Amino acid sequence: MKTYKIFMGLREMAGYIGSLQKGFAELGIESHFLDIGGSPFQYASCTNPEWLNLCNNLIGKLASFFYRNQLLRLFWLGFLQNFIAMFFFPWAFFAHNAFVFCSNSTFFFFLELPLLKLFRKKVIYIMLGSESRPVYCTGKVKISEKNVKHYKRVIKLQKLWILWIEKFSDCIVSIPPQAMLHEKPFVSIMTVGYPCRFENIDVIHSGNTRVRVLHSPSNRATKGSDELLRIVQELKAEGVDFEYKEITGVPNAQVIEEIKKSDIILDELFSDSPMAGLTTEAAAAGKPSVVGSYYAEIVREDVPAEDIPPSAFVFPEHIKETLRNLIEEKTERELLGAAAAKFIAEKWSCRKSAEAYLQLLSGNIPEKWMFQPSAMRYACGYGLSRAQLKKNISLLVEKYGMESLCLGNK
Repeated sequence: MKTYKIFMGLREMAGYIGSLQKGFAELGIESHFLDIGGSPFQYASCTNPEWLNLCNNLIGKLASFFYRNQLLRLFWLGFLQNFIAMFFFPWAFFAHNAFVFCSNSTFFFFLELPLLKLFRKKVIYIMLGSESRPVYCTGKVKISEKNVKHYKRVIKLQKLWILWIEKFSDCIVSIPPQAMLHEKPFVSIMTVGYPCRFENIDVIHSGNTRVRVLHSPSNRATKGSDELLRIVQELKAEGVDFEYKEITGVPNAQVIEEIKKSDIILDELFSDSPMAGLTTEAAAAGKPSVVGSYYAEIVREDVPAEDIPPSAFVFPEHIKETLRNLIEEKTERELLGAAAAKFIAEKWSCRKSAEAYLQLLSGNIPEKWMFQPSAMRYACGYGLSRAQLKKNISLLVEKYGMESLCLGNK
């Protein structure tokens, strides 16, 4: 087997890259992770040399200044982080023969991809956010008569950079329900796994006298936190006895400690997956998660049953009764938590995921791992209701026609 020296970057997403790097280390594969994303959640350091961890820490502290408001953050994400990354590119280029990029990250606005291709560097792109989902399907966007032209341009730009990445990458790993803009087959995240670096901890019983429910949104608006809080308040008004804890914007280490003290994780209203960042960490501690999604009715068409991680993955309208049931039924709660912990240990460990990525780098990818974008049936978004999604789409189509959706191949 070919020996790889892997560059990983340039952004962390919910601890995914750090966990994958841990798996490479367990396999004896040399890798380096440069993080210029400046995440406020302070994910644990990776298995980097000390000098690279120092660089990541310094960049993270600089980035924290630009996270003070939306305008500064856009300047960081749109320009400054890529300017900084350019200084690391010569080292990355000459010291590595494989590149694993996360969430549209790039050294200088994707212009390095043809060069990496020319020199036969292996390139994998991991799409973990909404990079390949049209902007009109995201909860942060409300299209109106005033801004419809602007969003038409944004969608076109999204489509162009997805096509560019597809052209110059050896493989793309993505999440089926979000991958509406893809045209080429990609590897489903459900196949290679969402590794959790905490998979070796024992199942932890909170010891609470009252059931404790934890909600820890990275973004309250897109996670549907207000609606989830309303559900919690309704259950309490109906006499269901439990404790509710919400934390946001805190370091990842603090989130882990809160998971250990809790009995149920209340994840989000509109998710792309039965188990993602927070819920994998919860699963590693044997804690069940309630996850809302309209994808719950379709996931079994896209993913083999044995690859679907165990969680209470339900329609948003069913979250209330599902949460009530888990609070009141201790045995069911503990069985679901134990099944989630077993799944992480056996299928989504850091080592297992790293082995899968090595297979992707080798180019020997089983056909069953590939997802065909043309087969996609999911038509909902992330962080927004079906009503808002319909409104966004209607304004675009009425003004600019069906082609403005950039879904002509679907």
